Amino acid sequence: MLSNIASGIRTLFAVGPGMSNGSAFTDSDFWQQKMLTHFKRIDINGDGFVSRDDFKGLVRQLTVKAKLGEQRAFQMQRLVIQLWEDFWCCGEDKGFDYRLPPEEFIELMVNLLRLSECKKLLEEPLALLFGVIDLDGNGVINEKEWITYNETIGVSETDAKHSFSTCFDQKSEITKADFITAGQSFFSSTDERHSSRYMWGPLV
Repeated sequence: MLSNIASGIRTLFAVGPGMSNGSAFTDSDFWQQKMLTHFKRIDINGDGFVSRDDFKGLVRQLTVKAKLGEQRAFQMQRLVIQLWEDFWCCGEDKGFDYRLPPEEFIELMVNLLRLSECKKLLEEPLALLFGVIDLDGNGVINEKEWITYNETIGVSETDAKHSFSTCFDQKSEITKADFITAGQSFFSSTDERHSSRYMWGPLV
């Protein structure tokens, strides 16, 4: 059975209710730079593509960095595979060797953001990612966990501290709702002044 995000994207792409032409995003160099930044952060092995192996590698590195137990590492592995299959692959069986190039990721995001329900559809993948960054699984992310995750995806400790403070109003801990709200803004905003631009460190 497809998750809400996978079935939602596939159904809405097919029938297209409430769709805009997406030009606000395709015409924005800033927005495209944000998407490419996120793509490059997830490209853990640096081969220019995002694949299942990148997500599995992410968990392996986090397991070592955070000294996670076997059970927690297994839980996180399930989260990232669901994120990969349901969001990055839109619920389609693309095979274990499939690698997503950056231009296809940009196209996926443009199509998603053309939908009137785009922010609702972003909730599930962001919730899955929150579950990965919440290293101890206690339902909130503190600064230490945020730094550990960001260092794993290539962001410096200094830049991670800056993004944690800037994107989340200097809170000591962030909830799933906080994270989803900031993530929705990161993916959907073309405003260069919006604080969510710093969510994954400096734009690259």
